[in-house]
Amino acid sequence: MKLAIIAVGQKMPDWAQTAFDDYAKRFPPELRLVCKTVKAEPRSGGKTAVQMMQAEAQRITEAIASACSKNPRVVALDER
Repeated sequence: MKLAIIAVGQKMPDWAQTAFDDYAKRFPPELRLVCKTVKAEPRSGGKTAVQMMQAEAQRITEAIASACSKNPRVVALDER
């Protein structure tokens, strides 16, 4: 089984990547943990918030499809 963390934003800083790599090693070999970031939609350009979120949602959907098996289970987390 593979667990994929898909995040919107910039590439992780080196310290965060090192911490993630260390944490991922703790999982058993049959449970792989990967982290993938997708580009945030630029906040300029006259797009509405809904349009920006739709563009980011499309990127997330594509990342899930490329990182996971045929029938992924999705758990969405939000800061609120």
